[in-house]
Amino acid sequence: MERPLRFLLLPSATGGGHFRASNAVAAELEERGAEVAVIDVLKDYAPWPFSAVPDGYSGMLWGGGIVYGWVFRLLDHPWLLAPLHQFLWPYLRPAARRLLKTNEADLIVVSHPLPVCAVARAAREAGGPPVVGFTTDLVIGHSLNVSSDIDHYMVSSDLVRKQLETRGVTAEIHEIGLPVAKEFKEIASVDPASLRGELGLKEELPTIVLMTGGVGWGDIDDILRELLKFERPIQVVVVAGSNESLRQRISETFEDDRVHVLSLIHI
Repeated sequence: MERPLRFLLLPSATGGGHFRASNAVAAELEERGAEVAVIDVLKDYAPWPFSAVPDGYSGMLWGGGIVYGWVFRLLDHPWLLAPLHQFLWPYLRPAARRLLKTNEADLIVVSHPLPVCAVARAAREAGGPPVVGFTTDLVIGHSLNVSSDIDHYMVSSDLVRKQLETRGVTAEIHEIGLPVAKEFKEIASVDPASLRGELGLKEELPTIVLMTGGVGWGDIDDILRELLKFERPIQVVVVAGSNESLRQRISETFEDDRVHVLSLIHI
């Protein structure tokens, strides 16, 4: 009897999207008989300061994320990242090799951009396994995702595919959309009117969902004010993520029965 295929999925908990997409892929693979390990690659294997990124992510967004945005844009240049990675490789190599040695797999899928180059290079130097770059962002194909050692890419949209190609990706790119949990498929069969009733939403009003990721970051207050100016009556569900202060602020500032505020949703 042949053993099942083994997959190693490597997200990291900077927000919630990388893990949720990876967990959705893992659930589907497991249903098909595969063995899957999902690991926070930065927190569990990366050396400092990269290992501190998951716990420090919310702090990076302090003050409107000005510093985060500056670094994000600065690093979005392949001509800068290539020599930077070469400089850091002696420091990153031991952790990347330990990851591969302790987690045997037939295929590695990296869904966080920071470890893409290190994991793919370590796999190439070890003679395998193949590595897939899994870009979960819907609109940005950041240069951190680009590595000549990646065997294939999976992307969520044609826009991301074109950006990766512009940034020098020559590997085959598969446009697969954004994987979602099976619960979303299951709930599609439930009567929408009953769901609206459970959430306290009016059946006759169009509903807009407003969210800015798992950490609840961004100018959500200003966006909400503009939405409520619409001439056509609407109702808005605001998902504040794990940002409890945002949830409280929206609830206290917008005393409007058209506004419904939720915290991080676990399904």
